[in-house]
Amino acid sequence: MLATLTTARTADLPEVPTFTEIGHPQMQATGVVAMFAPAGMTPALTERLSKAVQAALTDPGVKEKILKMGMEARGSTPQELDAFDRSELARWGSVVKASGYVPE
Repeated sequence: MLATLTTARTADLPEVPTFTEIGHPQMQATGVVAMFAPAGMTPALTERLSKAVQAALTDPGVKEKILKMGMEARGSTPQELDAFDRSELARWGSVVKASGYVPE
């Protein structure tokens, strides 16, 4: 493997550099698995679910299963996920539009 698209070296491939490390900082992409809830959910319930997910992601058994799938368990707050989604939309929106892709 030449390099990873991640922003930092991964736990399962620590010897493989990132594209940024080999001089191509524009070559970054992150895959995310996220949990979303219906609009209008109360802030209290949102916080409760967020804390439950965070707790699950710290469980050694859960972390091991996620690592075996080639991913790393890292939680965030609802606010961090919202900021990430907005930044990715800003970053990739024009690329998707230029590709001509139209969702069905």
